[in-house]
Amino acid sequence: MRWKTTVVLLVATIGIGVYVSLYEIKQPTREEAQRHSKRVINVEPNDVTQVVLDLPNAKTTLNRNGSAWTMTPHNLRADAALVEALLDDFSPLISERILTPTAERPVSAKEFGLEPAVGWVSIATEEATATLLFGDETPVGRGRYVKLSAKPEVFIISSRPFESLNQPPEHFRDRRLFGLSSWSCQRLAVASPQRSYELLRSDKTWKLAAPIADDADRAAVSALLGHLERMEIRRFISDAPPAQLDPAWGLNQPTTQLTVRAGDPAQEIAVVIGKPLADDAALLHAKRSDEPSIYAIAAADLEPVMKPADELRSKACFTFFTGNVTKVSAQWGAQPAEAGTAKAGASWTIQRDGEAWTAQQAATPLERGKVEAFLNALADARLVRFVDAAGGLSCYGLDKPEGVVAIWTGEQEPPQQLEIGSTVKGEKTRYGRLVARGAIAVLPESLVGTVSTTTLDQLKAVPPNGGGP
Repeated sequence: MRWKTTVVLLVATIGIGVYVSLYEIKQPTREEAQRHSKRVINVEPNDVTQVVLDLPNAKTTLNRNGSAWTMTPHNLRADAALVEALLDDFSPLISERILTPTAERPVSAKEFGLEPAVGWVSIATEEATATLLFGDETPVGRGRYVKLSAKPEVFIISSRPFESLNQPPEHFRDRRLFGLSSWSCQRLAVASPQRSYELLRSDKTWKLAAPIADDADRAAVSALLGHLERMEIRRFISDAPPAQLDPAWGLNQPTTQLTVRAGDPAQEIAVVIGKPLADDAALLHAKRSDEPSIYAIAAADLEPVMKPADELRSKACFTFFTGNVTKVSAQWGAQPAEAGTAKAGASWTIQRDGEAWTAQQAATPLERGKVEAFLNALADARLVRFVDAAGGLSCYGLDKPEGVVAIWTGEQEPPQQLEIGSTVKGEKTRYGRLVARGAIAVLPESLVGTVSTTTLDQLKAVPPNGGGP
């Protein structure tokens, strides 16, 4: 074979390969082509800016506002999750069968209830708008005739999209009272004759700001915000109330107000709670500060919110991670004795040196596991209950505490300090004061036992020969 022939064959082979790779391989499969031919409409839900419904039971317009949806009239909040789910039916909408007109048999839209149509939905994006007409139900099966307003073909689709859209306007409304995400909440205030408190978030930490300033319990606050996130509107009373609200609603002089600051940018919403409904005492009138609508909420939904402030306070005696502790000091007895003794009045201080622990006074090596067990007992301790400190420290034996524990978690930080006072009358527990928080509480018996019985000797490392410390 001559070299020119070889070159020609090589070029032909390469050309065929390029054709196959650029054309044949990119062609849809038979199944894909069949599915594409049955496609009625295909819109990406995230691209939709407006949905107009004109159906027997649904006559409203839904407008996107960022990640939220509103509906006409009155610019009401729509259920964004529901709207997005409905749009999924059109991403894409596939027909079960296509009725294509021919010269021999033209397709009459009137024959299938499409002229005039039973109803229609218009879906708009920034680039285009598509209007889908709904006709009659098919005689057999759960199907419905539809067509695009700009095209002659008639399609048969499942009845589900029509049934999902053909709902009263109220069906599309957001029934969440606050519509907040608990993770974005920054402030919560409750004001009522029975309960009043204010919670503020600083970074990831919640603080109780009123009626007393203290650390808030993370789990209690999370549960509270989760409840508010799920709090539902049970009934829509009026979307265009008069300027002078009906006195029967009790919203001019509300019994309770819930205020939430949430979102980015932050938005503060106050909800006032009024009187019970005349026909259902289990429901209460309610109104948001940023909306004209009057709602009804369940009275039972208020109960988890009406917590005593003490239930929202942190009951942790200490807050630290064992691995972050750098120094610990403990004292038991009014008069400190020589460090390392087991007598009443013993006091000791230990410090971390890398991964090792030593007694500060004599650089005595300590058993790391024993020190961490002591720290874990402190970290796990929870206050029994808080006590009103109006009587002063002496009432609780805290003017001259019986015991003191201090935990350092950084060189520049003041320590977390717990003072242990006198025994609670009729109990085996003792009073205690969290110095930084200024809180007086009843301490668990186990914590007092740990502090009062742990000596430096008990924390020392056992010599390799197994002898005593």
